[in-house]
Amino acid sequence: MHARHRIRALVEPKGMLGGTDAATLMMRRDAEGKMAPATIRALEGLYLGNDVVTAIDAAITK
Repeated sequence: MHARHRIRALVEPKGMLGGTDAATLMMRRDAEGKMAPATIRALEGLYLGNDVVTAIDAAITK
C-alpha cells in the first residue's frame, strides 16, 4: 500500500491502536529439518525493514 498510496501515521493520543507493527518470519516445521543450522540462525537475524517489505509487496502485487 505504501508504494501506491500516501499513507500517514494517525494522531492517536489514547494509544488504542497499539504500537508499531512487527513482522515475524515463519516456516513450516518440516522445512526447518531440511536447512542447515547456520541458515536458520541467518534467517532468525534477518531484518528487512518497511522500505524493503514495501518494495517486495509492490513487486508481488503488480
